[in-house]
Amino acid sequence: MNALEHTSTTSKWAAGAAIAAVVALAISALIAAMAMWVGGQDAMTRSWEGAAAAAAFYVAVGLSLCGFAAGLNAKLSHNSDRGLWLAMAVFPVMVAVLVVVETGVIL
Repeated sequence: MNALEHTSTTSKWAAGAAIAAVVALAISALIAAMAMWVGGQDAMTRSWEGAAAAAAFYVAVGLSLCGFAAGLNAKLSHNSDRGLWLAMAVFPVMVAVLVVVETGVIL
């Protein structure tokens, strides 16, 4: 495998990880919305639904970090695939959402 094939594979992994992170974030949001609808704020803090939503959110943050690292690797190798913008943008957005949610601004 030459260097060009390596960066192309890396950019595909980066885009795939970013898409998986967005899917995990959507799953987390659906679980949280269901818990809030059924039990209100207490369901988010004292039930398995809240724990599942938090776990899915942290999986999304981890996947976005992996996508960001792979995207950064591909960018530093001078790859210009279209999917890299998603991999490079998802992690900072996830960190911002994490800070906003953990400080209690939204919930």
